[in-house]
Amino acid sequence: MADKPRILSGMRPTGPLHVGHLEGALENYLRLQDECDCFFMVADWHALTTGWVDVSGMRQNVLGMVADWLAVGLDPAKAVIFRQSKVLQHAELSTLLGMLTASWLRTNRTLQRKCAGMLGAGLVLILLGQLWNPWFPINKKLWTSSFVLFMGGCSLVLWAFFMWLTEIKGWRKGTGFWLVFGMNAIASYAVSDLLAAPLWAIHVSHMELGYWIYLHVFDPIHPPGLASLLYSIAFVLACWAPMFVLYRKKIFLKV
Repeated sequence: MADKPRILSGMRPTGPLHVGHLEGALENYLRLQDECDCFFMVADWHALTTGWVDVSGMRQNVLGMVADWLAVGLDPAKAVIFRQSKVLQHAELSTLLGMLTASWLRTNRTLQRKCAGMLGAGLVLILLGQLWNPWFPINKKLWTSSFVLFMGGCSLVLWAFFMWLTEIKGWRKGTGFWLVFGMNAIASYAVSDLLAAPLWAIHVSHMELGYWIYLHVFDPIHPPGLASLLYSIAFVLACWAPMFVLYRKKIFLKV
């Protein structure tokens, strides 16, 4: 097993599987379990990104999906099958990084030392993420531990840079746009989820609304990378608009 390529993949248990899952993913899983060192994840935490309002069917969806995997021929003797929420270290690592950073910022150290500390820690985390990547690949959709390390490092480096730029160098030009998000960070996160949910829950012409919008508005734009970027920017602006209203009315939601 050690000399085989390592593959990490998974699905969100949001409902019954269908032919699209078989042809789009499971047939590849069956081939890969014989060729690679495979880890197939039941991404139940990620299912909450669109199904957090009602989780009453989550357990049944998890059991049904694993049963379907076994029925098509996935073999636990050849590949590891696991449930995301049972690997607590994913969430614990994200929480610890956030708590440690907040504690560091609340100390009496100078801004220069705080920036230097975050920069150093960020570079170390990026290196650790890259070193861990060959064994547990960096994957955002599956929120792997290597992804947490790598992106936590990137976030710290960027945070240190912008803190140096705005707090030490006094650069304020162009920061108003981001201040709208920053003053209502929790509300911004909630709004992004609320806006994303109907994009994938509502169907237009037998396809998800989000995909329909992309296909008819952004897909004609070339190159494809630019089309995807513009789609993402449009979504960010849609989230920013209600936050701007709250900001102008001086409504700030805190915990």
